[in-house]
Amino acid sequence: MAIIITPAAAERIANEILSTYDGKILSVSILDTKGNFLATKSTESFEKTFGKLQEGRKYGGTLAIASLSIANELRGVAGETKVITTTYEKCKMVLIPLLSYEILVGFVFKRRVVLDEERIANYIEGLVANSADVGNTTTTTT
Repeated sequence: MAIIITPAAAERIANEILSTYDGKILSVSILDTKGNFLATKSTESFEKTFGKLQEGRKYGGTLAIASLSIANELRGVAGETKVITTTYEKCKMVLIPLLSYEILVGFVFKRRVVLDEERIANYIEGLVANSADVGNTTTTTT
């Protein structure tokens, strides 16, 4: 049995993440496991630095799924992928797979900001679980 997060619940979760990490996390995207965007929120600072990323919507989901697939190639040796962090010249991007909820949570933060990705992953999983607990999701069987 899988729990599917609705776009409305995803939007609430994205808003909560941005407000909790105000000024540190610049953008949050929540995608389903097919790469479809459920919610995307960004700060004014993100838009000033990177502009409106139209291409991100076009390819971002596919790239997130591909990144997770590549990381999971080591699953047999290293275990399940918990967090994927990529450091770029201008920022860091993080992808957190929450496969029991059939979603991926991606976010961008400033390159020089130091955050504990595992702690954030646990926090986000708690937000998603709480959202599921209050009936903001649809349950399906797989």
